[in-house]
Amino acid sequence: MITTATLAKLADLSIFTVRYYTRIGLLIPCGRSEKGYKIFRYSDVSRLKFIINAKLLGFELEEIRRILELAQFGENPCPEVREVLGRRVEENRESIKRLLTLQDRLECVNEELAAMNSGPTGGSIRLLIESLAGA
Repeated sequence: MITTATLAKLADLSIFTVRYYTRIGLLIPCGRSEKGYKIFRYSDVSRLKFIINAKLLGFELEEIRRILELAQFGENPCPEVREVLGRRVEENRESIKRLLTLQDRLECVNEELAAMNSGPTGGSIRLLIESLAGA
């Protein structure tokens, strides 16, 4: 049995994060120590690492909760995982497109500013940014 602080240390997270996950029900303590501290099983380290890795893949906490509940009740969480991953792939593709468009606009603005002979003025910069922002 381990305390919240030990669990946080083993998972390389802040104690505040572990407390938050406990408060929202992603982690469930197995009891309390004699001093009243929440105690966890060593297996909760693996559960916490799963939560961390799922978040790194873009899963939201409610999606993680659903996957953990399915697994806990002996159901196969794979269809749920595939559906979430499919959505994340599409969302990331859209984000990448938007970022590439933004990068092109930034490069255009930078080139235009560099090409101004007498140096840009406040008014010319404003007009340049406004024209490119609408592009």
